[in-house]
Amino acid sequence: MKKSDCEDYRKKLFIDMDGVLLDYIPVIIEMYEEDFGFEIMAYNHRKITPWQIQTWGFEELELAPKGYIYHLFKSQRFFDKVKFFDGCVEFLKGLNYLGWKINIVTNGHPINLALKQEFIDKHIPFCDLMGVNMNKFSDKSHIDMSGENSIFIDDLAKNLEDCKCKNKIMFGVKKPWNESWKGDWVRNYKELEEYFEKRGFM
Repeated sequence: MKKSDCEDYRKKLFIDMDGVLLDYIPVIIEMYEEDFGFEIMAYNHRKITPWQIQTWGFEELELAPKGYIYHLFKSQRFFDKVKFFDGCVEFLKGLNYLGWKINIVTNGHPINLALKQEFIDKHIPFCDLMGVNMNKFSDKSHIDMSGENSIFIDDLAKNLEDCKCKNKIMFGVKKPWNESWKGDWVRNYKELEEYFEKRGFM
């Protein structure tokens, strides 16, 4: 059997980072409040909760100037603050123990992707980063996710719809950017682990 044939049979997870591994929305709000706290109080702007974020570009953060959110995502400050979703690391460690190949497929510009690599090396070094440079690609459809035992998890409907992976799962609560998805859906890592167990993946 050729090595490529062995790879076809190996279980492979392709998983998004922002919004699937990392609970980033509360951190963006926290940094916004740190940076614009005086103005929020002085002009009586409403405080925003993660549940109120319904736009991909955080338009609800009314005082944020153009480019502000983009700047946060490529700052060390963001990666010092951001946390994994509850149960995420334990879930990934379990798959790694069972022999899964774990690929983190995430969009970003070069600085953001470099910081993501450092974050992964520090916290989940058994995972591989497959960074999608947004200067070159607009989506993840070029990533080879073929294989009978491959699974792709994302929180953006378009990414799941455009990819050629056999098994696709939506992750997270319903938002405008994912509500069109009609396939399998889990809201958290408890549900994701139950999903894997029911289908014999774990």
